[in-house]
Amino acid sequence: MGGRYENSSALNRPAAKLGAAAGVLLWVAAAGSVACTVYAGHRNASRILILMFVVWVLAPFAALAWARRRSRSSRRPPGGQSALDWLALAVSLGSLALYAHAALRLAGIKSTRVFLMTPLASLVVTAIVLGLAALPARRRIELGNDG
Repeated sequence: MGGRYENSSALNRPAAKLGAAAGVLLWVAAAGSVACTVYAGHRNASRILILMFVVWVLAPFAALAWARRRSRSSRRPPGGQSALDWLALAVSLGSLALYAHAALRLAGIKSTRVFLMTPLASLVVTAIVLGLAALPARRRIELGNDG
């Protein structure tokens, strides 16, 4: 009675705040990234090309949102969820900064490379972090089957 672990919600407060911040920033950065993509391509006559860039730019945000949702529903250890939240923060801030810088450059400078490579790099890093976060769970399963 009255032990320091009695209120479990107090223990999870920092992780809950991190998760909430990551979730909100993920959606805000996705919207900002789309705005930057449309602005950077507003002189392009091909609306289909702009739409394809928008889908490509949104891919890492969608992958992270899916991974965060799945992580919370599969009862992964808090370390894996925390890693995804930190990754979501980093990808959101980094991507939005790169896209804003590319979109607001002086006219005539090609910024296509940023809009092609940033989503690719974000997806690769997300896959690596997901793989590393899954390792402890796999080890527990392997040890449980052997023991």
